[in-house]
Amino acid sequence: MTKTVLKVLLVDDHYIVRAGMRELLQEYPTIQVAAEADTGKEALNLVKSKDLNLVMLDFNLPDIGGIELLREIKKCKPSLPVLMFSSFSEDEFALACVRAGAGGYITKDAKPEAIHDAAQKVASGYRWLSNAMTEKLINDEKPSKQNPHDTLTCREFDVLIGISRGESLKSIGERLNLSIKTISTHRFKILVKLDVKSNAEITKYVINNRLDEEYSK
Repeated sequence: MTKTVLKVLLVDDHYIVRAGMRELLQEYPTIQVAAEADTGKEALNLVKSKDLNLVMLDFNLPDIGGIELLREIKKCKPSLPVLMFSSFSEDEFALACVRAGAGGYITKDAKPEAIHDAAQKVASGYRWLSNAMTEKLINDEKPSKQNPHDTLTCREFDVLIGISRGESLKSIGERLNLSIKTISTHRFKILVKLDVKSNAEITKYVINNRLDEEYSK
């Protein structure tokens, strides 16, 4: 009996990561990397034009955040499974990705067998998370009294306030003596932790919670 071959779209802005993931996946006869993209825009075009069984999506892209792109993919093709993969630890982003519509989340340093298993299960309609994250997902459905901004690190809070004051990522980086890539990563984490989608929503959140006043004390 012939097994169904999964057609996968691989999305990551680093060629070397895509090459490594492609080589890993194509060791398995049931998986075919049918297309690749290094930007969110290109990925969306391929989602619309290709017959795919799975999107493997990097969390951190240069033109659009992974969760933002995930939501766009789900608007375009709600039934298309998406497996998020990232260098960020599962604790930071797995739950946010699942809540946004991902079928699972796996880190880039996972063993090849785990990546293959995750791809197969998510493409088949199952959820892929570690046991610890599954338990946390269940527990987190319970009401929490903690404010979302209380989960921010001190550096993320610095970036949050800078964005709310209209500073560019470049100027925030210069002020904090950090690279623009690091500031961009902090911004992605802020978007996820506060469950907002843009700088305008960040600013609104800061104003509504009077965080600028707290920061200035």
